[in-house]
Amino acid sequence: MVSNITNYDELPYFCMARPLTHPVRLAGVLHFLGIPAPAVNQCRVLELGCGDGTNLCSMAIGFPNSFFVGYDLSTEQIKIGISHLEQLNIKNIVLYQSDIMDLDKEIGLFDYIIVHGVYSWVSESVQNKILSLCANHLTENGVAYISYNTRPGWNLRMTIRDMLLYHTRELSSITDKLTQMKAWLQFVEQHVGNKIAKMSPIQSDYAYYRYLKNELPEFIELPDSYLFHEFLEENNAPVYFYQFIEKVTQHHLIYVGDADIKLMFRTFQSPEILNVLGELDTVSKEQYFDFLENRQFRMSILCKEGIKTQPELLEKQLEKFYFTGAAVVRSKEFNLAEGKSVEFENAEVVFIEQSTIGKAALSYLSERYPETIPFEQLFQGIKSLISKTGYSQSIEKNELIETLIRFAIRGLIEVLPYPLPITLEAGDYPFVSPLARLELAEKKTAITSLRQDSVVLNNPILTYFMPYLDGLHSRNDLIDLLQRWVNEGKITSPPLTIEPTRELLETFLNHLLQAIGKMGYLLKV
Repeated sequence: MVSNITNYDELPYFCMARPLTHPVRLAGVLHFLGIPAPAVNQCRVLELGCGDGTNLCSMAIGFPNSFFVGYDLSTEQIKIGISHLEQLNIKNIVLYQSDIMDLDKEIGLFDYIIVHGVYSWVSESVQNKILSLCANHLTENGVAYISYNTRPGWNLRMTIRDMLLYHTRELSSITDKLTQMKAWLQFVEQHVGNKIAKMSPIQSDYAYYRYLKNELPEFIELPDSYLFHEFLEENNAPVYFYQFIEKVTQHHLIYVGDADIKLMFRTFQSPEILNVLGELDTVSKEQYFDFLENRQFRMSILCKEGIKTQPELLEKQLEKFYFTGAAVVRSKEFNLAEGKSVEFENAEVVFIEQSTIGKAALSYLSERYPETIPFEQLFQGIKSLISKTGYSQSIEKNELIETLIRFAIRGLIEVLPYPLPITLEAGDYPFVSPLARLELAEKKTAITSLRQDSVVLNNPILTYFMPYLDGLHSRNDLIDLLQRWVNEGKITSPPLTIEPTRELLETFLNHLLQAIGKMGYLLKV
Protein backbone atom coordinates (compact mmCIF):
# COMPACT_ATOMS: atom_id res chain seq x y z
CA MET A 1 0.00 0.00 0.00
CA VAL A 2 3.05 2.32 0.08
CA SER A 3 2.48 3.43 -3.50
CA ASN A 4 -1.05 4.54 -2.61
CA ILE A 5 0.25 6.62 0.28
CA THR A 6 2.80 8.25 -2.01
CA ASN A 7 0.25 8.95 -4.75
CA TYR A 8 -2.44 10.42 -2.49
CA ASP A 9 0.09 12.48 -0.56
CA GLU A 10 1.70 13.86 -3.71
CA LEU A 11 -1.63 14.46 -5.42
CA PRO A 12 -4.42 14.64 -2.80
CA TYR A 13 -7.84 13.68 -4.10
CA PHE A 14 -10.17 16.68 -4.27
CA CYS A 15 -12.49 16.37 -1.29
CA MET A 16 -16.10 17.45 -1.26
CA ALA A 17 -19.29 16.65 0.61
CA ARG A 18 -21.40 13.79 -0.73
CA PRO A 19 -25.10 14.55 -0.17
CA LEU A 20 -26.41 10.99 -0.35
CA THR A 21 -23.96 9.77 2.31
CA HIS A 22 -25.57 11.98 4.97
CA PRO A 23 -27.07 9.81 7.75
CA VAL A 24 -30.32 11.80 7.68
CA ARG A 25 -30.81 10.79 4.03
CA LEU A 26 -29.76 7.19 4.63
CA ALA A 27 -32.23 7.04 7.53
CA GLY A 28 -34.93 8.43 5.25
CA VAL A 29 -34.33 5.69 2.67
CA LEU A 30 -34.52 3.01 5.37
CA HIS A 31 -37.82 4.34 6.66
CA PHE A 32 -39.18 4.15 3.12
CA LEU A 33 -38.22 0.48 3.10
CA GLY A 34 -39.90 -0.18 6.44
CA ILE A 35 -36.62 -0.45 8.37
CA PRO A 36 -36.24 1.50 11.63
CA ALA A 37 -33.02 3.52 11.29
CA PRO A 38 -30.73 4.61 14.12
CA ALA A 39 -31.47 8.08 15.48
CA VAL A 40 -29.40 10.58 13.51
CA ASN A 41 -29.32 13.26 16.19
CA GLN A 42 -27.37 10.97 18.55
CA CYS A 43 -25.45 8.50 16.40
CA ARG A 44 -21.91 7.32 15.70
CA VAL A 45 -20.68 7.63 12.11
CA LEU A 46 -17.57 6.06 10.57
CA GLU A 47 -16.14 7.06 7.19
CA LEU A 48 -13.47 4.88 5.58
CA GLY A 49 -11.45 6.87 3.05
CA CYS A 50 -12.54 10.20 4.52
CA GLY A 51 -9.92 12.32 2.72
CA ASP A 52 -9.57 15.59 4.60
CA GLY A 53 -12.88 15.08 6.42
CA THR A 54 -14.92 17.59 4.40
CA ASN A 55 -17.82 15.14 4.07
CA LEU A 56 -17.98 14.62 7.84
CA CYS A 57 -17.57 18.30 8.73
CA SER A 58 -20.88 19.38 7.25
CA MET A 59 -22.66 16.55 9.08
CA ALA A 60 -20.96 17.35 12.39
CA ILE A 61 -21.87 21.05 12.21
CA GLY A 62 -25.53 20.15 11.72
CA PHE A 63 -25.66 17.35 14.30
CA PRO A 64 -23.44 18.40 17.23
CA ASN A 65 -24.69 15.58 19.51
CA SER A 66 -23.53 12.87 17.12
CA PHE A 67 -19.94 11.64 16.85
CA PHE A 68 -17.95 11.19 13.64
CA VAL A 69 -14.78 9.18 13.00
CA GLY A 70 -12.77 9.23 9.77
CA TYR A 71 -9.85 7.11 8.55
CA ASP A 72 -7.73 7.73 5.48
CA LEU A 73 -4.52 6.32 4.08
CA SER A 74 -3.10 9.72 3.14
CA THR A 75 -1.02 11.41 5.82
CA GLU A 76 -1.28 14.71 3.96
CA GLN A 77 -5.06 14.69 3.71
CA ILE A 78 -5.51 13.81 7.38
CA LYS A 79 -3.08 16.61 8.30
CA ILE A 80 -5.21 19.06 6.30
CA GLY A 81 -8.38 17.72 7.90
CA ILE A 82 -7.07 18.06 11.46
CA SER A 83 -6.05 21.63 10.69
CA HIS A 84 -9.58 22.33 9.47
CA LEU A 85 -11.10 20.86 12.64
CA GLU A 86 -8.89 23.09 14.77
CA GLN A 87 -9.84 26.19 12.77
CA LEU A 88 -13.53 25.30 12.88
CA ASN A 89 -13.38 24.28 16.57
CA ILE A 90 -15.37 21.13 15.81
CA LYS A 91 -15.15 18.73 18.75
CA ASN A 92 -17.36 15.86 17.56
CA ILE A 93 -15.04 14.58 14.80
CA VAL A 94 -11.77 12.68 15.06
CA LEU A 95 -9.60 11.88 12.03
CA TYR A 96 -6.92 9.21 11.86
CA GLN A 97 -4.29 8.25 9.30
CA SER A 98 -4.45 4.48 8.91
CA ASP A 99 -4.47 1.61 6.45
CA ILE A 100 -7.91 -0.01 6.40
CA MET A 101 -6.21 -3.39 6.79
CA ASP A 102 -4.89 -2.30 10.22
CA LEU A 103 -8.29 -1.47 11.72
CA ASP A 104 -9.57 -3.89 14.35
CA LYS A 105 -12.29 -4.35 16.98
CA GLU A 106 -10.98 -1.42 19.02
CA ILE A 107 -12.61 1.08 16.66
CA GLY A 108 -15.99 0.23 18.23
CA LEU A 109 -19.53 0.09 16.86
CA PHE A 110 -21.19 2.57 14.52
CA ASP A 111 -24.75 3.33 13.48
CA TYR A 112 -23.66 4.52 10.03
CA ILE A 113 -20.59 3.47 8.03
CA ILE A 114 -19.72 5.42 4.86
CA VAL A 115 -17.34 4.10 2.20
CA HIS A 116 -17.46 6.44 -0.79
CA GLY A 117 -14.98 6.23 -3.64
CA VAL A 118 -12.89 3.48 -2.07
CA TYR A 119 -14.22 -0.02 -2.79
CA SER A 120 -13.46 -0.16 -6.53
CA TRP A 121 -10.02 1.37 -6.11
CA VAL A 122 -8.47 -1.12 -3.69
CA SER A 123 -7.33 -4.74 -3.91
CA GLU A 124 -9.68 -7.66 -3.30
CA SER A 125 -8.20 -8.23 0.16
CA VAL A 126 -9.02 -4.64 1.14
CA GLN A 127 -12.53 -5.01 -0.32
CA ASN A 128 -13.08 -8.04 1.90
CA LYS A 129 -11.76 -6.09 4.89
CA ILE A 130 -14.22 -3.26 4.18
CA LEU A 131 -17.14 -5.69 4.15
CA SER A 132 -15.83 -7.40 7.27
CA LEU A 133 -15.62 -4.07 9.08
CA CYS A 134 -19.20 -3.30 8.10
CA ALA A 135 -20.40 -6.70 9.31
CA ASN A 136 -18.53 -6.54 12.62
CA HIS A 137 -18.81 -2.85 13.51
CA LEU A 138 -22.39 -1.97 12.64
CA THR A 139 -24.91 -1.73 15.46
CA GLU A 140 -27.91 -4.06 15.17
CA ASN A 141 -29.92 -1.58 13.11
CA GLY A 142 -26.82 0.02 11.61
CA VAL A 143 -26.48 1.10 7.99
CA ALA A 144 -23.52 0.86 5.63
CA TYR A 145 -23.21 2.93 2.45
CA ILE A 146 -20.73 1.66 -0.16
CA SER A 147 -20.22 3.20 -3.59
CA TYR A 148 -18.45 1.41 -6.44
CA ASN A 149 -17.96 1.38 -10.20
CA THR A 150 -20.15 -1.08 -12.07
CA ARG A 151 -20.23 -2.96 -15.27
CA PRO A 152 -21.55 -2.85 -17.96
CA GLY A 153 -21.19 0.95 -17.81
CA TRP A 154 -17.48 0.71 -17.14
CA ASN A 155 -16.73 -1.82 -19.87
CA LEU A 156 -15.94 0.85 -22.46
CA ARG A 157 -14.44 3.17 -19.84
CA MET A 158 -11.96 0.42 -19.00
CA THR A 159 -10.76 0.63 -22.60
CA ILE A 160 -9.93 4.30 -22.04
CA ARG A 161 -8.21 3.46 -18.74
CA ASP A 162 -6.18 0.69 -20.41
CA MET A 163 -5.18 3.08 -23.19
CA LEU A 164 -4.00 5.72 -20.69
CA LEU A 165 -2.14 3.18 -18.56
CA TYR A 166 -0.36 1.92 -21.65
CA HIS A 167 0.48 5.42 -22.86
CA THR A 168 2.03 6.43 -19.51
CA ARG A 169 3.61 3.07 -18.60
CA GLU A 170 7.23 4.25 -18.93
CA LEU A 171 6.78 7.37 -16.81
CA SER A 172 7.43 7.49 -13.08
CA SER A 173 6.33 10.89 -11.79
CA ILE A 174 2.69 11.85 -11.35
CA THR A 175 3.31 15.21 -13.04
CA ASP A 176 4.73 13.56 -16.16
CA LYS A 177 1.91 11.02 -16.25
CA LEU A 178 -0.71 13.74 -16.03
CA THR A 179 0.94 15.84 -18.73
CA GLN A 180 1.11 12.91 -21.12
CA MET A 181 -2.36 11.68 -20.26
CA LYS A 182 -3.94 15.07 -21.02
CA ALA A 183 -1.95 15.48 -24.22
CA TRP A 184 -3.00 12.04 -25.39
CA LEU A 185 -6.66 12.63 -24.52
CA GLN A 186 -6.60 15.84 -26.57
CA PHE A 187 -4.97 14.03 -29.47
CA VAL A 188 -7.55 11.24 -29.35
CA GLU A 189 -10.38 13.78 -29.15
CA GLN A 190 -9.10 15.50 -32.31
CA HIS A 191 -8.57 12.16 -34.06
CA VAL A 192 -12.08 11.01 -33.17
CA GLY A 193 -13.59 14.28 -34.39
CA ASN A 194 -11.82 13.95 -37.74
CA LYS A 195 -12.71 10.28 -38.01
CA ILE A 196 -16.38 10.55 -37.17
CA ALA A 197 -16.86 13.43 -39.63
CA LYS A 198 -15.97 11.04 -42.46
CA MET A 199 -17.92 8.03 -41.21
CA SER A 200 -21.34 6.70 -41.93
CA PRO A 201 -23.55 5.70 -38.97
CA ILE A 202 -23.93 2.24 -40.51
CA GLN A 203 -20.21 1.46 -40.18
CA SER A 204 -19.49 -1.18 -37.53
CA ASP A 205 -17.13 0.96 -35.44
CA TYR A 206 -19.27 4.11 -35.59
CA ALA A 207 -20.76 3.48 -32.10
CA TYR A 208 -17.29 3.25 -30.56
CA TYR A 209 -16.18 6.56 -32.04
CA ARG A 210 -19.48 8.17 -31.03
CA TYR A 211 -18.87 6.98 -27.45
CA LEU A 212 -15.38 8.47 -27.42
CA LYS A 213 -16.64 11.75 -28.88
CA ASN A 214 -19.19 12.05 -26.08
CA GLU A 215 -16.91 11.00 -23.23
CA LEU A 216 -13.53 12.58 -23.97
CA PRO A 217 -14.49 16.29 -23.60
CA GLU A 218 -15.77 15.54 -20.10
CA PHE A 219 -12.57 13.71 -19.13
CA ILE A 220 -10.34 16.52 -20.34
CA GLU A 221 -12.13 19.03 -18.10
CA LEU A 222 -11.88 16.90 -14.95
CA PRO A 223 -9.53 17.89 -12.10
CA ASP A 224 -6.06 16.37 -12.18
CA SER A 225 -6.65 14.42 -8.98
CA TYR A 226 -9.77 12.75 -10.36
CA LEU A 227 -8.14 11.91 -13.69
CA PHE A 228 -5.10 10.34 -12.10
CA HIS A 229 -6.76 8.37 -9.33
CA GLU A 230 -9.62 7.19 -11.55
CA PHE A 231 -7.58 6.13 -14.58
CA LEU A 232 -3.96 5.63 -13.54
CA GLU A 233 -4.12 4.08 -10.08
CA GLU A 234 -3.07 0.45 -9.77
CA ASN A 235 -6.57 -0.65 -8.77
CA ASN A 236 -9.86 0.16 -10.45
CA ALA A 237 -12.03 -2.91 -10.51
CA PRO A 238 -15.64 -2.31 -11.63
CA VAL A 239 -17.97 -5.22 -10.92
CA TYR A 240 -21.39 -6.40 -11.93
CA PHE A 241 -23.99 -5.74 -9.28
CA TYR A 242 -24.68 -9.44 -8.69
CA GLN A 243 -20.96 -10.03 -8.08
CA PHE A 244 -20.92 -7.32 -5.43
CA ILE A 245 -23.96 -8.86 -3.74
CA GLU A 246 -22.33 -12.30 -3.73
CA LYS A 247 -19.46 -10.85 -1.70
CA VAL A 248 -21.82 -8.92 0.55
CA THR A 249 -23.74 -12.11 1.35
CA GLN A 250 -20.54 -13.97 2.25
CA HIS A 251 -19.99 -11.40 5.00
CA HIS A 252 -23.52 -11.86 6.42
CA LEU A 253 -24.72 -8.51 5.15
CA ILE A 254 -27.79 -7.88 3.02
CA TYR A 255 -28.54 -5.35 0.30
CA VAL A 256 -31.58 -3.26 1.21
CA GLY A 257 -31.59 -0.51 -1.41
CA ASP A 258 -29.92 2.39 -3.18
CA ALA A 259 -28.97 5.72 -1.65
CA ASP A 260 -30.77 7.41 -4.55
CA ILE A 261 -34.35 6.56 -3.68
CA LYS A 262 -35.81 7.13 -7.14
CA LEU A 263 -33.63 4.31 -8.50
CA MET A 264 -35.46 1.81 -6.28
CA PHE A 265 -39.08 2.51 -7.12
CA ARG A 266 -39.31 2.04 -10.87
CA THR A 267 -43.01 1.39 -11.38
CA PHE A 268 -43.55 4.91 -12.69
CA GLN A 269 -40.39 4.80 -14.87
CA SER A 270 -40.33 1.40 -16.53
CA PRO A 271 -43.58 -0.52 -15.96
CA GLU A 272 -43.14 -2.50 -19.18
CA ILE A 273 -39.71 -3.77 -18.04
CA LEU A 274 -41.06 -4.71 -14.63
CA ASN A 275 -43.82 -6.70 -16.33
CA VAL A 276 -41.23 -8.67 -18.28
CA LEU A 277 -39.06 -9.29 -15.20
CA GLY A 278 -42.12 -10.53 -13.33
CA GLU A 279 -41.45 -12.22 -10.00
CA LEU A 280 -37.66 -12.19 -10.13
CA ASP A 281 -35.85 -11.38 -6.89
CA THR A 282 -34.59 -7.84 -6.24
CA VAL A 283 -30.95 -8.57 -7.09
CA SER A 284 -31.84 -10.14 -10.44
CA LYS A 285 -34.11 -7.24 -11.34
CA GLU A 286 -31.45 -4.70 -10.43
CA GLN A 287 -28.86 -6.53 -12.50
CA TYR A 288 -31.12 -6.57 -15.54
CA PHE A 289 -31.75 -2.83 -15.10
CA ASP A 290 -27.98 -2.28 -15.00
CA PHE A 291 -27.63 -4.13 -18.30
CA LEU A 292 -30.46 -2.18 -19.89
CA GLU A 293 -29.30 1.20 -18.60
CA ASN A 294 -25.52 0.70 -18.95
CA ARG A 295 -25.09 1.71 -15.32
CA GLN A 296 -21.60 2.91 -14.32
CA PHE A 297 -21.88 3.58 -10.62
CA ARG A 298 -23.84 2.37 -7.61
CA MET A 299 -24.38 3.60 -4.07
CA SER A 300 -25.64 0.57 -2.19
CA ILE A 301 -27.11 0.48 1.31
CA LEU A 302 -26.34 -2.61 3.38
CA CYS A 303 -27.58 -3.88 6.73
CA LYS A 304 -26.76 -6.88 8.89
CA GLU A 305 -28.54 -10.15 8.22
CA GLY A 306 -31.78 -10.48 10.15
CA ILE A 307 -32.67 -6.79 10.10
CA LYS A 308 -36.33 -6.40 11.09
CA THR A 309 -38.72 -4.67 8.70
CA GLN A 310 -42.01 -2.94 9.47
CA PRO A 311 -43.92 -2.51 6.17
CA GLU A 312 -46.29 0.09 7.64
CA LEU A 313 -43.51 2.15 9.24
CA LEU A 314 -43.52 5.00 6.73
CA GLU A 315 -47.29 5.61 6.70
CA LYS A 316 -47.41 5.45 10.49
CA GLN A 317 -44.58 7.90 11.06
CA LEU A 318 -44.71 10.28 8.10
CA GLU A 319 -46.43 12.96 10.15
CA LYS A 320 -43.25 13.09 12.25
CA PHE A 321 -41.04 13.70 9.19
CA TYR A 322 -39.64 16.79 7.47
CA PHE A 323 -39.90 17.72 3.80
CA THR A 324 -37.92 19.77 1.34
CA GLY A 325 -38.19 20.31 -2.39
CA ALA A 326 -36.88 22.70 -5.03
CA ALA A 327 -39.24 21.91 -7.91
CA VAL A 328 -40.27 25.16 -9.59
CA VAL A 329 -43.14 25.85 -11.98
CA ARG A 330 -42.23 25.68 -15.66
CA SER A 331 -45.71 26.29 -17.02
CA LYS A 332 -46.70 29.81 -18.05
CA GLU A 333 -49.80 29.59 -15.89
CA PHE A 334 -49.97 28.20 -12.36
CA ASN A 335 -53.49 26.89 -11.88
CA LEU A 336 -54.42 25.08 -8.67
CA ALA A 337 -57.69 23.74 -10.06
CA GLU A 338 -58.02 19.96 -9.86
CA GLY A 339 -57.15 18.31 -13.16
CA LYS A 340 -55.32 21.31 -14.62
CA SER A 341 -51.78 20.33 -15.65
CA VAL A 342 -48.81 22.26 -14.29
CA GLU A 343 -45.24 21.38 -15.23
CA PHE A 344 -42.58 21.43 -12.49
CA GLU A 345 -38.84 20.85 -12.67
CA ASN A 346 -35.90 20.53 -10.33
CA ALA A 347 -32.24 19.87 -11.07
CA GLU A 348 -32.95 16.27 -12.11
CA VAL A 349 -36.52 15.75 -13.30
CA VAL A 350 -39.40 17.40 -15.10
CA PHE A 351 -42.84 16.45 -13.85
CA ILE A 352 -46.48 17.26 -14.63
CA GLU A 353 -48.87 17.46 -11.70
CA GLN A 354 -52.65 17.79 -11.90
CA SER A 355 -53.92 17.44 -8.33
CA THR A 356 -54.63 20.57 -6.31
CA ILE A 357 -52.92 19.21 -3.21
CA GLY A 358 -49.84 18.15 -5.19
CA LYS A 359 -49.41 21.51 -6.90
CA ALA A 360 -49.89 23.36 -3.62
CA ALA A 361 -47.36 21.12 -1.84
CA LEU A 362 -44.67 21.61 -4.49
CA SER A 363 -45.28 25.36 -4.57
CA TYR A 364 -45.08 25.73 -0.79
CA LEU A 365 -41.91 23.64 -0.50
CA SER A 366 -40.26 25.53 -3.34
CA GLU A 367 -40.99 28.85 -1.64
CA ARG A 368 -39.44 27.62 1.64
CA TYR A 369 -36.56 25.69 0.04
CA PRO A 370 -33.96 24.72 1.27
CA GLU A 371 -35.59 24.59 4.70
CA THR A 372 -36.86 21.22 5.92
CA ILE A 373 -40.53 21.67 6.75
CA PRO A 374 -42.35 19.59 9.41
CA PHE A 375 -45.49 17.81 8.26
CA GLU A 376 -47.96 19.92 10.25
CA GLN A 377 -46.48 23.20 8.97
CA LEU A 378 -46.62 21.87 5.43
CA PHE A 379 -50.22 20.73 5.87
CA GLN A 380 -51.32 24.12 7.23
CA GLY A 381 -49.31 25.97 4.59
CA ILE A 382 -51.01 24.02 1.80
CA LYS A 383 -54.46 24.72 3.23
CA SER A 384 -53.64 28.44 3.49
CA LEU A 385 -52.31 28.57 -0.08
CA ILE A 386 -55.41 26.85 -1.45
CA SER A 387 -57.78 29.16 0.43
CA LYS A 388 -55.88 32.30 -0.64
CA THR A 389 -56.29 31.39 -4.29
CA GLY A 390 -60.06 31.14 -3.90
CA TYR A 391 -60.50 27.36 -3.94
CA SER A 392 -62.79 25.81 -1.37
CA GLN A 393 -61.40 22.30 -1.76
CA SER A 394 -60.75 20.56 1.55
CA ILE A 395 -57.78 18.26 1.98
CA GLU A 396 -57.12 15.36 4.31
CA LYS A 397 -53.85 14.37 5.90
CA ASN A 398 -53.93 10.85 4.46
CA GLU A 399 -54.29 12.37 0.97
CA LEU A 400 -51.24 14.55 1.60
CA ILE A 401 -49.26 11.55 2.88
CA GLU A 402 -49.99 9.59 -0.31
CA THR A 403 -49.02 12.58 -2.44
CA LEU A 404 -45.75 13.15 -0.59
CA ILE A 405 -44.73 9.49 -0.93
CA ARG A 406 -45.50 9.64 -4.64
CA PHE A 407 -43.31 12.74 -5.02
CA ALA A 408 -40.45 11.29 -2.99
CA ILE A 409 -40.07 8.10 -5.02
CA ARG A 410 -39.91 10.21 -8.17
CA GLY A 411 -37.16 12.42 -6.80
CA LEU A 412 -39.26 15.59 -6.64
CA ILE A 413 -38.92 16.06 -2.88
CA GLU A 414 -36.90 14.68 0.01
CA VAL A 415 -38.52 13.06 3.02
CA LEU A 416 -36.25 13.19 6.07
CA PRO A 417 -36.74 11.85 9.61
CA TYR A 418 -34.80 14.80 11.09
CA PRO A 419 -34.53 18.45 10.01
CA LEU A 420 -31.38 19.89 8.48
CA PRO A 421 -30.18 23.00 10.35
CA ILE A 422 -30.98 25.40 7.51
CA THR A 423 -32.93 28.64 7.60
CA LEU A 424 -34.04 31.37 5.23
CA GLU A 425 -34.34 33.84 8.11
CA ALA A 426 -31.00 35.61 8.43
CA GLY A 427 -31.85 37.27 11.75
CA ASP A 428 -30.09 40.27 13.25
CA TYR A 429 -26.67 38.58 13.20
CA PRO A 430 -26.59 36.43 10.04
CA PHE A 431 -24.62 33.19 10.43
CA VAL A 432 -23.24 31.21 7.49
CA SER A 433 -21.94 27.66 7.88
CA PRO A 434 -18.39 27.79 9.34
CA LEU A 435 -17.25 25.19 6.82
CA ALA A 436 -18.41 27.35 3.91
CA ARG A 437 -16.54 30.35 5.33
CA LEU A 438 -13.37 28.30 5.72
CA GLU A 439 -13.61 27.01 2.13
CA LEU A 440 -14.06 30.57 0.88
CA ALA A 441 -10.97 31.64 2.80
CA GLU A 442 -9.06 28.81 1.10
CA LYS A 443 -10.25 30.01 -2.33
CA LYS A 444 -12.04 26.75 -3.13
CA THR A 445 -14.22 26.83 -6.22
CA ALA A 446 -17.03 24.64 -4.83
CA ILE A 447 -18.42 25.62 -1.43
CA THR A 448 -20.23 23.13 0.83
CA SER A 449 -23.78 24.02 1.80
CA LEU A 450 -25.66 22.79 4.86
CA ARG A 451 -27.53 20.46 2.51
CA GLN A 452 -24.18 18.75 1.85
CA ASP A 453 -24.19 20.10 -1.73
CA SER A 454 -21.11 21.65 -3.33
CA VAL A 455 -22.05 24.93 -5.02
CA VAL A 456 -19.88 26.95 -7.37
CA LEU A 457 -20.31 30.61 -6.47
CA ASN A 458 -20.11 32.65 -9.66
CA ASN A 459 -20.95 35.93 -7.96
CA PRO A 460 -17.74 37.58 -6.63
CA ILE A 461 -19.71 39.78 -4.24
CA LEU A 462 -20.99 36.67 -2.44
CA THR A 463 -17.50 35.23 -2.11
CA TYR A 464 -16.26 38.48 -0.54
CA PHE A 465 -19.35 38.99 1.60
CA MET A 466 -20.12 35.55 3.08
CA PRO A 467 -17.03 35.33 5.34
CA TYR A 468 -18.44 38.28 7.31
CA LEU A 469 -21.62 36.33 8.11
CA ASP A 470 -20.07 34.80 11.24
CA GLY A 471 -22.80 35.62 13.76
CA LEU A 472 -20.71 38.49 15.12
CA HIS A 473 -21.60 41.17 12.56
CA SER A 474 -25.00 42.82 12.88
CA ARG A 475 -27.06 43.96 9.92
CA ASN A 476 -25.90 47.52 10.63
CA ASP A 477 -22.28 46.33 10.57
CA LEU A 478 -22.89 44.64 7.23
CA ILE A 479 -24.49 47.76 5.74
CA ASP A 480 -21.45 49.75 6.91
CA LEU A 481 -19.26 47.19 5.14
CA LEU A 482 -21.21 47.52 1.90
CA GLN A 483 -21.01 51.31 2.15
CA ARG A 484 -17.23 51.14 2.56
CA TRP A 485 -16.94 48.81 -0.44
CA VAL A 486 -18.99 51.22 -2.56
CA ASN A 487 -16.77 54.12 -1.47
CA GLU A 488 -13.63 52.10 -2.27
CA GLY A 489 -14.99 51.02 -5.65
CA LYS A 490 -14.97 47.32 -4.72
CA ILE A 491 -18.63 47.03 -5.72
CA THR A 492 -20.46 49.08 -8.29
CA SER A 493 -23.20 51.40 -7.08
CA PRO A 494 -26.53 51.63 -8.92
CA PRO A 495 -26.89 54.09 -11.83
CA LEU A 496 -25.05 57.33 -11.07
CA THR A 497 -28.31 59.22 -10.88
CA ILE A 498 -29.23 57.23 -7.76
CA GLU A 499 -27.38 57.99 -4.54
CA PRO A 500 -26.42 54.71 -2.76
CA THR A 501 -28.32 55.62 0.41
CA ARG A 502 -28.41 53.47 3.52
CA GLU A 503 -31.94 52.41 2.63
CA LEU A 504 -30.79 51.25 -0.79
CA LEU A 505 -27.86 49.34 0.73
CA GLU A 506 -30.22 47.73 3.24
CA THR A 507 -32.35 46.49 0.34
CA PHE A 508 -29.20 45.21 -1.37
CA LEU A 509 -28.20 43.43 1.86
CA ASN A 510 -31.59 41.73 2.03
CA HIS A 511 -31.19 40.50 -1.55
CA LEU A 512 -27.73 39.11 -0.75
CA LEU A 513 -28.99 37.33 2.37
CA GLN A 514 -31.96 35.92 0.45
CA ALA A 515 -29.65 34.51 -2.24
CA ILE A 516 -27.30 33.03 0.36
CA GLY A 517 -30.24 31.51 2.20
CA LYS A 518 -31.68 29.90 -0.94
CA MET A 519 -28.33 28.21 -1.58
CA GLY A 520 -28.44 26.60 1.85
CA TYR A 521 -25.66 28.42 3.70
CA LEU A 522 -27.54 30.10 6.58
CA LEU A 523 -27.19 28.03 9.74
CA LYS A 524 -30.21 27.70 12.00
CA VAL A 525 -29.00 28.29 15.55
